[in-house]
Amino acid sequence: MNVEDGVAGGGRRSIGVSVAREIGGVDAFCRVRIDLHSSSDNAIIIIMTTMDASFNGVPAPSSQAADWPRFLSKAALNAYTRVLAKKYRNIVINAVSPGHIKTDINQNTGTLTVEHGAKWPVRLALLPHGGPSGLFYD
Repeated sequence: MNVEDGVAGGGRRSIGVSVAREIGGVDAFCRVRIDLHSSSDNAIIIIMTTMDASFNGVPAPSSQAADWPRFLSKAALNAYTRVLAKKYRNIVINAVSPGHIKTDINQNTGTLTVEHGAKWPVRLALLPHGGPSGLFYD
């Protein structure tokens, strides 16, 4: 099965809806934050994502089509981080994947502690003005 075969008969439309939903929510959130902090000298936006969407995690062509909408929406989110960072150079904007954290939301199937998952988001939140921007951290 390949990307064009789609998800449960939904085809490319299902993939497009997944990507649009992912980016649309983040875009709305970021625009509010950007409007609030556009004149600030120390604004930081951290977008939580997943390392599954790094290009090292591309699903194999033979994998389940259900993997593709999630992968594409997260990859688009990571790319959108770069777009925002280039557009708003006065704001530090980065994406971070905390990893597979053991929490109630995943029935404690994660392999990492909450403390480990918080490490990079906190580091990114404390970056100085003018720090690295438009990057993906995992």
